Amino acid sequence: MKKFALVTLIGLFLLALPIHGAIDLVHQFAPSNIQGFHPFGDLVSDGTYFYGMTNGLGPYNGGTIFRINSDGSGLLILHAFPGFGAGGRRPIGSLLLSGTTLYGMTMFGGDASENGTIFKIETAGTGFTVLHEFVGGADDGALPYYGTLIISGSTLYGMTSEGGDSNNGTIFKIGISGSGFSLLHEFAGGADDGSYPYGSLIISGSTLYGMTYRGGDSDVGTVFKIETNGSGFSLLREFAGGADDGGWACGSLILSGTTLYGMTEGGGDNDYGTIFKIEIDGSGFSLLHEFDYNDGAWPQGSLLLSGTTLYGMTYYGGDSGSGTIFKIGTAGTGFTLLHGFARGADDGANPYGSLIISDSTLYGMTYYGGDSDFGTIFKIGTAGSGFSLLHEFAGVSGSEGSFLRSTPVLSGTTLYGMTSAGGGIDRGTLFKVETNGSGYTLLHEFVGGAADGAIPYYGSLVLSGTTLYGMTLYGGDSNFGTIFKIETNGSGFTLLHEFVGGADDGRNPYGSLLLSGTTLYGMTYRGGDSNFGTIFKIEIDGNGFTLLHEFAGGAADGANPYGSLIISSTTLYGMTFRGGDSNFGTIFKMGTAGSGFTLLHEFAGGAADGANPYGSLIISDSILYGMTSKGGDSDKGTVFKIGTTGSDFTLLHEFSLGAADGSVPYGNLLISDTTLFGMTSQGPGSDIYGTIFKIGTDGAGFSLLHEFAGVAANGRYPFGSPIISGNTLFGTTQSGGSSSGGIVFSLTLPSSISVVSPNGGEIWAVGSGQSITWTSTGAVGNVNIDYSTDSGGDWTPVVAGTANDGIYSWTVPSTPSTTCLVRIRDAADNDPSDTSDAVFIITVSAIETVSAPTTPTGPTTGTISTSYDF
Repeated sequence: MKKFALVTLIGLFLLALPIHGAIDLVHQFAPSNIQGFHPFGDLVSDGTYFYGMTNGLGPYNGGTIFRINSDGSGLLILHAFPGFGAGGRRPIGSLLLSGTTLYGMTMFGGDASENGTIFKIETAGTGFTVLHEFVGGADDGALPYYGTLIISGSTLYGMTSEGGDSNNGTIFKIGISGSGFSLLHEFAGGADDGSYPYGSLIISGSTLYGMTYRGGDSDVGTVFKIETNGSGFSLLREFAGGADDGGWACGSLILSGTTLYGMTEGGGDNDYGTIFKIEIDGSGFSLLHEFDYNDGAWPQGSLLLSGTTLYGMTYYGGDSGSGTIFKIGTAGTGFTLLHGFARGADDGANPYGSLIISDSTLYGMTYYGGDSDFGTIFKIGTAGSGFSLLHEFAGVSGSEGSFLRSTPVLSGTTLYGMTSAGGGIDRGTLFKVETNGSGYTLLHEFVGGAADGAIPYYGSLVLSGTTLYGMTLYGGDSNFGTIFKIETNGSGFTLLHEFVGGADDGRNPYGSLLLSGTTLYGMTYRGGDSNFGTIFKIEIDGNGFTLLHEFAGGAADGANPYGSLIISSTTLYGMTFRGGDSNFGTIFKMGTAGSGFTLLHEFAGGAADGANPYGSLIISDSILYGMTSKGGDSDKGTVFKIGTTGSDFTLLHEFSLGAADGSVPYGNLLISDTTLFGMTSQGPGSDIYGTIFKIGTDGAGFSLLHEFAGVAANGRYPFGSPIISGNTLFGTTQSGGSSSGGIVFSLTLPSSISVVSPNGGEIWAVGSGQSITWTSTGAVGNVNIDYSTDSGGDWTPVVAGTANDGIYSWTVPSTPSTTCLVRIRDAADNDPSDTSDAVFIITVSAIETVSAPTTPTGPTTGTISTSYDF
């Protein structure tokens, strides 16, 4: 008998996907937010195209890398960052172009710690690779902000705004292949060091120069230098702020001869920021200009030097308060406003980055402005004439929805699901679609606010009768998330609960609801007395909302659950992402009434344990199975099992960067008989598109069933979990497909035959009637059965072309042997097939009587009895 533990899925296309085979699309979502919005940082040019990044939206809500012709035509998205986890998200900086390779950083995303990444991609849009995932702490950086990488030889140098021993930021280096990452300096703040670098480094010879936003004697920033080997760190300037000095330095320095030029966000006579110069030995500091708001305020980017003229931008100030473009001589003379941004359909606003120059034309980007107010690319002459917008980012999601992380619910032939983005104002949708691709219908478009939810995340819907129940991460009166219900025809949308956070409520639920009787159970990521999340229950009519547990974190409790609860009898089981003795997450149980909360396991990470589970548990025969996103020998996640009492915790698999392995799983497992199925968000190897895998419940037989390719005819980034129907797995990816909106796929599992009996150790007597039994999956028709008496050396047919009904009655032949096997094969092409796991015995148990010859000379007759027992 087969046992199925089903988990829900998300997606945007339904595909028929044989292993590594062709895909049949049933429905394709076509979001229109491909462009992204809010360009951040600088453009770079290879002479043919400009390249840049957006911080928001894109197909997966994590920002984009784009290229565009210098005349504003031909915008092409080279890469869309996922909105969470694998591959990084939300780039807040600029690209570095070296040859045909672009290098950059994201502020968030990467591994489960979400501290950002270093990546590379070819200018053609191919070969996107994560070179490093920041994890923070004493040995790594975290959250690169405003930064751009620089290159010297085959080494990249950069900074992070946090991380390091004091969590005040770091300077690092890394090889262009991703090897050799090391920290050159960990900022400590205080009078003798900087802290929180928000810009980039420059290099001259073997010396790196840079700035920090805070630190120094007045804690308003510093200018420093350090050798590329990490030696010789020294402060060249400690800003003091006020009328005679700058403060809070952003952006990067530029070097001309022995003079460094830069800008500060604050300081100067009006505290609107300054332009300064300083010699590389720290001498000769002077202010070249103090902004007064009318000519600009709070510059965020860096200066551009052309000849003896410096060009730059400010984020605020000017006539409309939306920022300015200016120029000034290196001696501090000739300050001129070239343009004041006006923010609107015909102008940009609030630039974060810097300018580039080609001939006598300056090019740059603004964070806001344009027709949709999502940012612009512009050009302007160096004399201030000819300002024009080359591109206005639209950044709007299509009404169909996009960016799915949850799983559709299947009822009959109808799939019901949710998207995290899309809809009229990009707050997500509820939809239904038939499994044959027909009947796609939007059931609800989330709008947020006091009367609606917004942005359903990992959670899936729960179906009871004709009513769907679910949760959103945001929305409701406090914008802390909601619980809702809606009929399958789209009517009757109702908020059952609006989370308000604080000591008496949860907030921001990521997972799904669990329905038992008329009671819904769930968890929130935050809220409760310690703001580490909660477990709650509520009746399906919205009454009786009760907190069953408030997570407190620390050694004795969990914290911040991402997944969902499961139930067995009157006991709830679940996991938390953090908490426990090592703060790597926990497994817990508790009664449905809220009593008996107990930690079953505290993840410790490292080679012998998992860490940071995102998904949920499944249960089979008093054993819990699950996955962690980190931990294991390669720190790429694990598959584990544990008894419901907390005993016998065992790692079944440790994911790695191997060519035949996945990494970083975010979803749940599915169990069928003794096989577990699951998905990883990354892998195989250093690829980032994800895999589908199977593994035995004993940890044996791990293999990849599919490797997502990330191309138009395939998916990428599976965040959900598989479900099974017959011999077919269904699942989703949050992106991929021809419109990059994600897919729902089907995967036909390989057919299989498994001998049940005789399977080793049986003793069957010659002439006795026995049953040969087996199980099979998939499209196995009739079968051929053979037996061997010499451990498989030679085979003798038992029957050919018998029905595949799992049993065949066999009269054991008179071929006694102690090394017998049975083999069962698909009669069509002998594949699949299976053989007894070990030998069995055919024995002669009867007594054979042999009469001795009678002689004429003796009266005696008799018998000689011989027993043959094999």
